Amino acid sequence: MLGNFTRIVLKGGESSTISFEKPILPNKKGFCFRVVLKKEPYYPNEEDESSLRADFHFADGSEPQTIYIDVEYDPEFRNQFVPHDIDLGWKEESSFSLTYSVKDGAGKHELKIKEILAFDGYCDPKSEAII
Repeated sequence: MLGNFTRIVLKGGESSTISFEKPILPNKKGFCFRVVLKKEPYYPNEEDESSLRADFHFADGSEPQTIYIDVEYDPEFRNQFVPHDIDLGWKEESSFSLTYSVKDGAGKHELKIKEILAFDGYCDPKSEAII
């Protein structure tokens, strides 16, 4: 997603999943998964009633790993992308999907993803990406 971002707007009760085919190939046990995003209600005076989940699927067919990406909504920082880092502790090749959902009865919400990266070792902004 170079130079741009991916955006989706959902209504209450809707959900959307995007799958990424390029695998993550860690060189060490453990890696950092970073998503730079904005997740918020469409209208600034509403509560955030959305969720974002990452599902990691392993090449060996073992049980998928689900991680919820919790980003606290703050109206003061509404127009800023926020990096969200997650340290993950496996060396196996994996692919992933992101699922964005909005609670039934909620108003419109939007998700904007600017960047997705994976780094060997613990999360560090200076690390070299492996995807």
